[in-house]
Amino acid sequence: METTPVVKSKTIIFNVLAVAILVAGYFGYNSHILDPDTADLVAKIMAAVLPLGNIALRAVTKKPLSRS
Repeated sequence: METTPVVKSKTIIFNVLAVAILVAGYFGYNSHILDPDTADLVAKIMAAVLPLGNIALRAVTKKPLSRS
């Protein structure tokens, strides 16, 4: 069976980028760009979009992941 390497998985890449954005926001990276209310709104939107993105990506996935 054909597999997809972990580093090429759209689901994994999506989640890694999302975690990086959330961690950067938590440590105040966006504090010079966004006011606190907007930053909270962005965090809430991310919390809603992440599960939907994962569901969508898993729905279109046809190949299992390989360990390489």
